[in-house]
Amino acid sequence: MSIHSSRTGAKLFSVEGKIPEAGFGFSFAVVANPTKDLRSALAVGSPYFDDTRGRVELISLRNGAVVATLDGLAPKDQFGHAITAVGDLDGNGTTEIAVGAIGAPAAVELGRVTVFTIH
Repeated sequence: MSIHSSRTGAKLFSVEGKIPEAGFGFSFAVVANPTKDLRSALAVGSPYFDDTRGRVELISLRNGAVVATLDGLAPKDQFGHAITAVGDLDGNGTTEIAVGAIGAPAAVELGRVTVFTIH
């Protein structure tokens, strides 16, 4: 995944998934100020990571560094299948993200959406 300047079109940096076939980039969302540094980040889902447990990585849009990692709870969760920023729900000054896991709980595959505050 490459990040380009909207002003000049120049490539700013690239980020790549670390595990083949993990589905890195399957879903993503821009998240404004998730860590109180007043900079936006990109939440990127890899729903097939670790036996489809799933993972979401929060990547700084300033330098491409991974600033937080969230993992699914159980195999087959497909955590990170969907991601959206939901605003500052708890009033702490950071934007929360909602992450969908379409296979959770795996025994019945009802799905789950969990809202996270990044610290």
